[in-house]
Amino acid sequence: RQRAHHERAPGQGAESYLEKVGRMRSVFSQYPSKTTEFIGYYDEKLPVRSTSPNVVISVFRRQDKMLLWCANLVNEPARAEIVFDKDAAPGDGSLLNDPLTSAQYIVEDGKAFFDIAPYNWRMLEITLK
Repeated sequence: RQRAHHERAPGQGAESYLEKVGRMRSVFSQYPSKTTEFIGYYDEKLPVRSTSPNVVISVFRRQDKMLLWCANLVNEPARAEIVFDKDAAPGDGSLLNDPLTSAQYIVEDGKAFFDIAPYNWRMLEITLK
């Protein structure tokens, strides 16, 4: 039988699917709908875009932070380049933080790069100016 994308293969890390979902919910709970603006990947006012054709980004924006939900739509790993609009760009040296893995990516010239697995997603958080 073929495993679903959320099932662990033998020998894969100790974290269960439900533990990951619990941590994800914890991150989302910091972005309540009454104080957060959702901007979908399809919206023209999206403040950040992917130059990778198979990676889409949606944004949850609060006054002080932005959560980027980045999704790889194909069955190939992707090296995503994201570009912030100049009005939304954080300063050079700002960090995109992955709240699930603690990975960090540096923003330089309004751009950042990260890898994303096939048919997978990343959550990246950044503090706004």
